[in-house]
Amino acid sequence: MENLKDKNLALFLNYYSGLQVWDKFGMLSREISLYNRLAEKFKTVYIFSYGGVGESEYGKYLKGNVIIIPKRIRIPDVLYEPLIPLHADIIRGCDILKTNQNSGTIAPSIAKLIYRKKLVVRSGYIGSEFARLNKLPLYAKLYFFLAENISYRFCDKAFIPKSDFDTLKSKYPFLKDRLVGMNNFIDTDLFIKKELPKKYDIIYIARFDAKQKNHQGLLEAVAGLGLKVLLIGRGSDKEKMIGEAERKNTKLEIIERVSNEEIPNYYGSSKICVFPSLFEGNPKALLEAMSCEMPIVACEMPGIGNLIENGKSGLLSEPKDDLIRKNILKLLDDQELGKELGGNARKFILENYSLDNIFTKETDIYKNLFRK
Repeated sequence: MENLKDKNLALFLNYYSGLQVWDKFGMLSREISLYNRLAEKFKTVYIFSYGGVGESEYGKYLKGNVIIIPKRIRIPDVLYEPLIPLHADIIRGCDILKTNQNSGTIAPSIAKLIYRKKLVVRSGYIGSEFARLNKLPLYAKLYFFLAENISYRFCDKAFIPKSDFDTLKSKYPFLKDRLVGMNNFIDTDLFIKKELPKKYDIIYIARFDAKQKNHQGLLEAVAGLGLKVLLIGRGSDKEKMIGEAERKNTKLEIIERVSNEEIPNYYGSSKICVFPSLFEGNPKALLEAMSCEMPIVACEMPGIGNLIENGKSGLLSEPKDDLIRKNILKLLDDQELGKELGGNARKFILENYSLDNIFTKETDIYKNLFRK
C-alpha cells in the first residue's frame, strides 16, 4: 500500500470557519485532533482557513508540519473562496485536497481542475438538505446546489456519515463507486464517564441560534417540574431562553463556552442528557454524550434515530412535549435503566466512532488513491 510520507495534504475549511472560531466555541482541540494525527502520516498538512492573520497564533497547538494559510484580505468569504486556488505555490505541491464541509467546496474543486490533484469531499451533512430543512434563503440554497454538484462530480472520493449514505447516493447516482460512509470521530479516551456529584438534572449542548435545536421544546417538556437544567452554547436566543425558563419555573444555567476537555466533567455532573433536536447530520454533541455513558432522552428524528436504539442505548419519542417529559421522568426515576442505556451507548461509540478507527480508515483510503 502507498506510503504517505512523501505526500502533502491540503484541508479547505468551510465559510466563517477557522481556528479562532473553533477556539471561541470550545471546539479547537476536537477539530484539530484528527489533523495532528494525519500529520504523522503526511509530509505536510496545510489548512486553508477563512480566519484572519490571527490564525497563525494557533500554530502552537498543531504538529510542526501543519501549516495554517489564513485569509489575509478583508473581503466576504464568498468572494475570497474563488481566490484561494491562486495559492499556486502551495497547492501545486499538494497531492490531496480535502474539504471540511459542503460550504467551501468550490475552491478545492477549482484547484483540482487547475492542478490535477486528488479531491476528497468530506461533509458531516448534506448541504442542500440542510438548507431546505432550515428554510435558508434562496441564495444559500443555490450555493449549496452548485457546490454539491460541482464538487461531487469532480471528486475522487466523497465522505459522508453513514446515516446520509443512501440519501446522497440516491441524490447523486454517479457517486456510487466514490462514496464512502465516514462518521464523525470521537476521542473516546477523553469522553469517558465521570463519577461526580450531580449538580444538574439535565444537560443539553447546542447553539441557541437554530430552531432545529428545539430548546423551546425542552423548556416546555420540563415546565413546572422544578428541575435544574444546564444549557451549554452560544446564540442570539440566549435571553429568550432565560425568560422562558423563568416563566416556566425552571432553574436554568447557561454557560456559553466550555472547552472540549471540560465537557466530560459537565456530563458527569448531570443526571441525564436531553437532546430534543428536530434533525441533525451526525451530531458530535450527542455522540460525545453517548461516549460519556450518559442516559439520553432524544427525539426520533433524522440524524438521531439511527444513532440511538430506543430502549437499548437511550429513550426516543416523537418531538412532542408530553412524550419528552414522560421519558425525562422515567430516566430520572430509574438510575439502573440509565446505567444500562449509557453502557450500551458507550459500546456503540467505541465500535463505530472512535478516533482511532476513523483515522485508520481515512489513511487507508488516501493510500489507495495512489495505488498503481
